[in-house]
Amino acid sequence: MHYEFIFCPVQREKANFPIFSPNQLPNDLKLREASFRIENPKREYPRCSLKLMLKSESTGKVLYIKEFNYDWAPPAYDCPSLWKNHEEFAAEDTPEPQPHLIENDMLWIGFNYRNQKAASIIKDRTTIEMVGDFSDEELIHIARGLTALDKNQRDRILAKSFAELSYGYPKAVEAVNVPISFWKFPVADSQIKLQTAFMKDNIPTEAIVGHLPLPSNSGYQLDSVFAYHFGETPSEESRYNFVYEHEEHKGSTIQLQHVHKNSPAACAFPPLPDQTQKFKMALEKVSGIDCYYAYRSENYGPHELIFQRGNFRYLMLVKPASWTNREWFFKFLGIFLKCHDGSMQYKKEL
Repeated sequence: MHYEFIFCPVQREKANFPIFSPNQLPNDLKLREASFRIENPKREYPRCSLKLMLKSESTGKVLYIKEFNYDWAPPAYDCPSLWKNHEEFAAEDTPEPQPHLIENDMLWIGFNYRNQKAASIIKDRTTIEMVGDFSDEELIHIARGLTALDKNQRDRILAKSFAELSYGYPKAVEAVNVPISFWKFPVADSQIKLQTAFMKDNIPTEAIVGHLPLPSNSGYQLDSVFAYHFGETPSEESRYNFVYEHEEHKGSTIQLQHVHKNSPAACAFPPLPDQTQKFKMALEKVSGIDCYYAYRSENYGPHELIFQRGNFRYLMLVKPASWTNREWFFKFLGIFLKCHDGSMQYKKEL
């Protein structure tokens, strides 16, 4: 068993995410194994990660916990491990993940793409996945006890930008094409080969052309930009993801993606729903422009919006938090659209 990394500052310095320890465990569940993997470009999965294995002596139940920086793309539905894969694993009637608010972060409990009982939470930018046959109450109890192992390490990581912590910084790396939305985006057919992360002071000119910035008084500030491109460098047909982070709550984000409507990486318009998830939809008519809204929970979201303006298609992704209810979202959306010469006229359920 490899516990040394937990106490070794040298190993912790190699992590690009705040490391969390499960300090609140049910019954006799105890940590049995721990392994830390540093970033290594020679591996098929080169990114840094932490894996923990906890086991109960009395019941024999095992809980697996994985921690990492999810920099591949916006996490699908805010719960990257819980999307479905009907063709390979999950049954059609698998219940949808359910949200549980843990302070300002959302814990999703459901079944992962291997049809295993699982939970997923993104805490201080760290994606934490738990897999094991435990009750919802036990998983919530464990999630509430997740505590930063080293406050200095946490503060150091959170002082950096999303871009600096990403595998694709400062040079392009092979892209990972995964689901990013309730709406269906091209994956295998997108032709995206590479991805690059940029700090906010070094954004490519091609990315700025189609971007619609959030209002300066929105409470969210631009942190980083991610480019998903076909050639060696980003172009006007690349897909760009502008990540805005909440000024007071690290890890709470609004992401604005745009892509040229003729790009192979663009979704259809009107967009098609992703068939692996259940969610609610609404059509928003904004100054004569059709905007397609998708959400799972009225109390939290996640909220997604697709619209087309000029030659570009846009996807807005709001990460759930304690304040991101439906009322807040539409108020925020109204301010955003007004800044870009749009005003909400009516809402019609699909």
